[in-house]
Amino acid sequence: MNSSIPLVKAYLQAIGRGDFATARTYLDDKVFNYTSPIGDFDSADHFIDNISSIETIMEELTIRHLSATATEVIAVIDIRITLYGYMTRTAVVLCTLNDEKIHTMEVIFDASAYQQMFAADEPARPKS
Repeated sequence: MNSSIPLVKAYLQAIGRGDFATARTYLDDKVFNYTSPIGDFDSADHFIDNISSIETIMEELTIRHLSATATEVIAVIDIRITLYGYMTRTAVVLCTLNDEKIHTMEVIFDASAYQQMFAADEPARPKS
């Protein structure tokens, strides 16, 4: 098994448990980039501070699929959340690794339910 898969799996499992301190240990300390439909971050610390807010609405994170090349891991995950009742959303996470740390993450999912919570005319958040 590619050594990148256990690293990304451990990261996702930590997020699923709400253990954001452990999740942070899997992210690159020097150069980190995250992009998704609801935010962009260029600091692992700022990203973890922000993502930890999902703990209040996340009921379960299930890893459906993991596959890898030498430096990239793709994960398909289901996240069960309590937003407008219980719902499950599927996301695809592409991670690039560097020196046994997650260097970049690109997350693709339908963010329409999340975006409805905020005003349509709210300006986009700048990178942190």
